[in-house]
Amino acid sequence: MLIGKNVSYFTELNSTNDYAKKMILNGSAQSGDVVIANSQTAGKGRLGRSWADEPGAGLYTSVMIKLSPKNTWVTLVFGLAALNTIKKATGLPLMLKWPNDIILNNKKVCGILAEGCKHLDGSDYFVIGVGINVNNKAFPEELEDKATSTFLETGESYSVTKLAKHLYHEMDYYYEKIQNGEGFASFIEQYKSNCLTLNKDVTVIQNKESVSCRVVDISEAGELIVKLDNGEKMAISSGEASVRGVLGYLQ
Repeated sequence: MLIGKNVSYFTELNSTNDYAKKMILNGSAQSGDVVIANSQTAGKGRLGRSWADEPGAGLYTSVMIKLSPKNTWVTLVFGLAALNTIKKATGLPLMLKWPNDIILNNKKVCGILAEGCKHLDGSDYFVIGVGINVNNKAFPEELEDKATSTFLETGESYSVTKLAKHLYHEMDYYYEKIQNGEGFASFIEQYKSNCLTLNKDVTVIQNKESVSCRVVDISEAGELIVKLDNGEKMAISSGEASVRGVLGYLQ
């Protein structure tokens, strides 16, 4: 097992992703290395959003993997890894909101941020940051209708350490397949069967402009394929757009 073989643990960090990127840039990182923190003071989400943090309550970790930046779909695959991890631990009926938010009862329980980075030796790396709301008992008022935790949904506490080990095992499974040359086509049906964004009317926010459309497919590059009101189809990349449901945050 490569992922999680070397773990750097911190009581507190500004951001596990930022620390992981520093390790890559200064050449101290190897593929599969992991950073984990008990608390983040400046956690990040997709498209520059902040991530709420309750010290000790959640899993805040970043995994460093050597991989070409052409594989932008890896963020979707590792969304599957996180989904499988939480499902196996809790039995909860989770779903993925494209590209990799994990949703339960119309609220977010896990977010993933993938960032590309150049190693000191010139090789390409991805930093996969995962934040899972585990034993969080409350959220700020502005997030109460958008976020939840496994504790709030089940009334049970879960071991963050055990969850982390299971996550690294799941990520290692997918990473090995990717290293063996398997592309997103190998995972697309599994992803689609767990994606609640498919066949939904949504609003896509891109370059500060909003457009209403219907999600009709997901491409083998991990793009969201949407159909506009005029019948035209358009491919949306996960790194450049946000998707919101017409009837609320998700639907």
